[in-house]
Amino acid sequence: MVWMETERRRLERPGRMRAIGGGRKPALETEEILLMTLLRLRLGLKMEDLGRLFGIDKSTASRYFQKSIRILQQIDALKSISTLIIRKRGKSIKEIFQEYPELELFLNKKPIYFARK
Repeated sequence: MVWMETERRRLERPGRMRAIGGGRKPALETEEILLMTLLRLRLGLKMEDLGRLFGIDKSTASRYFQKSIRILQQIDALKSISTLIIRKRGKSIKEIFQEYPELELFLNKKPIYFARK
């Protein structure tokens, strides 16, 4: 898988200061990062609202999003998506719920959205 290969290269790069397994642990699993990325691409959610949905800070959401976009662009999945789509102004969660009312029902069934406890 491209994601795991990219992560392996990052961890084994020359000059890395920490041993593998050292440092901060990821706040989200790979599947959650991909879901977050798809929500951003499909719905155009703001990073702040994405962070709230997944129980992380908006800067962490942005960092994960940028990382996943770089990885997805390595495969055919996103080669056709322009950077303008990726960089467009995000919508608030309220705007998304007005556009997709059924999404609010789905998300409200989850405890504090997707946030971990």
